[in-house]
Amino acid sequence: MIILDSNILRGIGLEDSRADLLRAIRALTDERVTAPWAVLEEISGQKAVKYREKYAKAAEAVKQLAGVTPWPLDFEVGEDQLDDVRRYWRAQWLSVVEEIPTTDWALRQGAFREMNLLPPCKLVSGKKVGARDAAIWLSAIEYARQHPEETVYFVSEDSDFKPEAYPELMRADLAGLGEKRFVHLTRFQELVDRFTESTAPDEDLVRRVLQSPAAGDAIARASREIRTAYGSILCTAAALDVDDFPSTVSARVWIAATTSAHFDELDSVETYRVGDHEWGIAVARWSLTGTALLDFRELEPMAAVCGWTASVLFRMDPDDPGLSVLRHQEPTPVSAETFKALKPTVSFWPTGAEKTLAGLAVMAEELQSKMPSQALAQELGRRIADHMGFGDITFGDTSAG
Repeated sequence: MIILDSNILRGIGLEDSRADLLRAIRALTDERVTAPWAVLEEISGQKAVKYREKYAKAAEAVKQLAGVTPWPLDFEVGEDQLDDVRRYWRAQWLSVVEEIPTTDWALRQGAFREMNLLPPCKLVSGKKVGARDAAIWLSAIEYARQHPEETVYFVSEDSDFKPEAYPELMRADLAGLGEKRFVHLTRFQELVDRFTESTAPDEDLVRRVLQSPAAGDAIARASREIRTAYGSILCTAAALDVDDFPSTVSARVWIAATTSAHFDELDSVETYRVGDHEWGIAVARWSLTGTALLDFRELEPMAAVCGWTASVLFRMDPDDPGLSVLRHQEPTPVSAETFKALKPTVSFWPTGAEKTLAGLAVMAEELQSKMPSQALAQELGRRIADHMGFGDITFGDTSAG
């Protein structure tokens, strides 16, 4: 079990290669990468405080502007969204680490130690501080005691306590755990060195891996699974069966079965040896092609292409890369030149009764999860089928009535 202090997470960004490495350790080893509840609350709270400060300044600026404007303003700041900001940042960090509890005992002990200036708490400019540090430390200690079968790697750069010079009370916290059961690492690099071995990347091999059909298939599958997070997809599109000049559109529906991925460029790569295999973590860009609909009411299919940048984890083996997506950016439109080059690769809309029915089945699978009600799903199925000349075709589970 790896337990990270807040000073470690503050030192890395969500799109930092170090965050990707933590994701990779979770994916490639048996180690869990975690942070106590107090850590996640602290780093999300810091973002919320900054938001609140900016919100207050914006609200005051609007108020001042309204005071000197002869007519009513047609805009307002609105209610603050502090809770949403906190939830957003917690969710972002939970893509990197798993949460473990900070119990009432740890919180109470942290407060007690701060009140009594007990380590790791201290006096700074006449003020007692350190309750959070103590609660985080005790969260790791408590987990280690409750899981005697595990080794806990506590990673903290806190300068107030070092493994070679623990205060007496903190040595007492560790009593009975031993050096092998509780390992305190004081730098992120120590964690990297313990669980991975950095290697010199062979960029030619990396490109061959990312250009391989197996990697392309993996990217296409990943994009199908997570594209719903974006809602509509901004892409470059044109009619399938004519040589229209493409335009930037917002596609509401992207037919999953038609998706394919084409490697474009490599932004950066790092390689590591974990166990018996060498793995790469790369930030790269692919062009995703497919068949899209602009709207549920506009059923004319279009050839669509978008650019997708993702950080990926992969084996250095073009035949079996085992590629997975660690994080990704929102899809973006591509140039007209890229679109024209890739349009011939787009799977065309099915023709003939059997292929069209197959296409309807794909659309049913695609859209059903997005329907707020079964009744709407049934109505959508009726309209699609009627538009394509198949009468009343229902889809979805009708057993619920």
